[in-house]
Amino acid sequence: MNLKCISKDTFFRVQKLYVAPAVEDMWAKMQETLFTSLRDKEVVSGDASNDSPGHSAQYCTYTMMEELSSGKVLSCIWRSWDVREAAWKSPKMEKIGFTRSMDFLVQRINVDEDVTDGHLQIAALMRNCSKYEGIIHEMMYGMVAKASRKLTRQMVMPAMILLDIVHSTALTL
Repeated sequence: MNLKCISKDTFFRVQKLYVAPAVEDMWAKMQETLFTSLRDKEVVSGDASNDSPGHSAQYCTYTMMEELSSGKVLSCIWRSWDVREAAWKSPKMEKIGFTRSMDFLVQRINVDEDVTDGHLQIAALMRNCSKYEGIIHEMMYGMVAKASRKLTRQMVMPAMILLDIVHSTALTL
């Protein structure tokens, strides 16, 4: 058939130089559009996801979404971080993710209430930290299942589009 294929290095170089920046730029524009549409006081919910269960997780991702009006993902796939940033203590990673996500959102929208699972460090942070003063914190144990269903529905279509972009870029080279 005499088909020519690109090398592995070429594929990753194109992905790094062209595909990833385009996707990140589009994601930033979509988030900014969403943030400008959220002008009222918002209720956000969030939860962490680790790469493995228990106290031996290496990586963690924290996701927050707006609950009342649209249920849209606000900081989907917040950059993962390594357990080394939490002094090698994986239970502390959820608090770090919450803090980074809340700091990101408080700068962009008016957060009135926060709903999380029963993480004690987050509850203590919300109770004692002056930068979150005025934000109501509630714990809802059943929220995790509901949020994961919503996230799954909202993330399937963008993930499929991203796969199509990467696949078509690889085929056109």
